[in-house]
Amino acid sequence: MTLLEDLVVGQDVAEGVVAVQVIVLIVVVAIHGAVEIAVAVQDVLLAVLLAVAVLSVVVVLLVVAVLLADNRKKLIKSRCCVYG
Repeated sequence: MTLLEDLVVGQDVAEGVVAVQVIVLIVVVAIHGAVEIAVAVQDVLLAVLLAVAVLSVVVVLLVVAVLLADNRKKLIKSRCCVYG
């Protein structure tokens, strides 16, 4: 691997770790909020629906992040082939 490719891989790993941390934080906050709402209104179904809605948004964000990372890697790889 070239130095540029090593740096790209390292940056991708760091971005992946940060993305996972943010997603875990979003899930924890969403579940906590759903539990708080369920306790407040005494409705478990509402809490489940809110949790499912938040988790579906997180899944969509994950798919978008993976697609963007894949496109970025292809772009960098094409540049590495041109310059390296």
